Amino acid sequence: LYVPLDVGGHPKQVLAARLLQSDIRFLLQQLPRLGLLKETWHLLRTAHRMEKASRPAEMAVTEFDRLFRTAVRSTVESVLRCATQWPHDEKNTQRVGTESQSTSFSQEQVVELLQRLLAPFVEEWIAHSQSMRLSAVESMKREPVWNDVCGFISKYGADLFHAKMLTLGNVRAILHNGIPWFLNFLAESRDPIRSVPLLDDLDSGTLELETAEHLLELIYTTVVDKFDRFLEYNTTTTQSDYGEKFFYLLDFLRIEADYDRDAWNFTPLNLTHQVLCQWNLPDAIAAWERSFEKRCRESSANHLKKLQVIEKKYGMRLPSVSDRLRERFTKPLAVNRMMSHLPQVVADAKAQRTESPTFEQLRMEIDAYLVDTTGSGIELPAWMQNLDKEVSRLNQPAAPNTMQDTDLNIPPRQFSLSDVEQQLSSWQHLTPRKRSAKKKPPRDEK
Repeated sequence: LYVPLDVGGHPKQVLAARLLQSDIRFLLQQLPRLGLLKETWHLLRTAHRMEKASRPAEMAVTEFDRLFRTAVRSTVESVLRCATQWPHDEKNTQRVGTESQSTSFSQEQVVELLQRLLAPFVEEWIAHSQSMRLSAVESMKREPVWNDVCGFISKYGADLFHAKMLTLGNVRAILHNGIPWFLNFLAESRDPIRSVPLLDDLDSGTLELETAEHLLELIYTTVVDKFDRFLEYNTTTTQSDYGEKFFYLLDFLRIEADYDRDAWNFTPLNLTHQVLCQWNLPDAIAAWERSFEKRCRESSANHLKKLQVIEKKYGMRLPSVSDRLRERFTKPLAVNRMMSHLPQVVADAKAQRTESPTFEQLRMEIDAYLVDTTGSGIELPAWMQNLDKEVSRLNQPAAPNTMQDTDLNIPPRQFSLSDVEQQLSSWQHLTPRKRSAKKKPPRDEK
């Protein structure tokens, strides 16, 4: 099992890693169908440890995201499939005359069970999140780095960060050829009559070459990562005319990066909501959304306060960043509901039905979503792109003679609520307080 998940070099090693990934993904998809929920989490944790042991020190493409999503979706779907056959507990059993009539497990009870079941998955996801960087902007979250960036831009930004210089082609060429090449280009093409503060300070030793190279690479990498935000900044603000004020944009991106990090940590809860929407469980969806909103309320309020501070400080506003933070982590749940309507909407369209109640529900969802969403008008919003992609996928005919992971599904086993409760009670998932009190197992046992 301890074959690295991500390897390079010899084709046989790459093939072995890909086969191992496929095997693990298959198991994560099928184990919950047999009621092996605890074993699914243990396998996921093992895969996470295998990947961490084989990853290089620098940034790397990770397979864990895909494995995690497969495990969570399959686990939630298996519980929902079996929960339809579970009876109420005794206190919720309806009585008809002198006989008791057992009704199905309520959707609110399903939500409560899923919250308990997902706790170890969420903890594993948070551990994974802490080991990866979502964007280059996160490097500026540390105050010493941010102070260096602001000082560098204020002093040298007029020559380096004006709109004519920051075209996508120019920035990519600079990063491709390297910052030393760029500095040599500036030195060779400098105007002998007009001084360039950056080159003057490098020549005099006032600014260290290594510091300049590091800051330039960080800033230009951020521009490429967030070029859509730069386009909005350059199009909608007057501050973009002044290169020495370029850190205004970067400060907005720092606020957005903090929000994106928290949104990333909520991924397991969002995945569960997607499955609930696909299963069309309105009571469970409503209960899950109430719980989700309560959990993220304080965090979303803090992000909005920070945004209001810098909007007032710099006298500017970026609509896309404002819309992003005003989602309050919960607006993507509305997109999940929209996506769940699309299969029936596409089916109704193909059948040429004149009336489609599902389409009317989709229309109402979109109208409600647009009430407090403005956008910059520069490009299609991400949520509309997702809807468009899903509609295209549903309209695309299946390719003949192709085998997908779902074609190998094992016949599911009906497991009871007591089976799930027993697994939860024996789950090797410990709170931080209990974990510190227990001795760590030897390396071989891990």
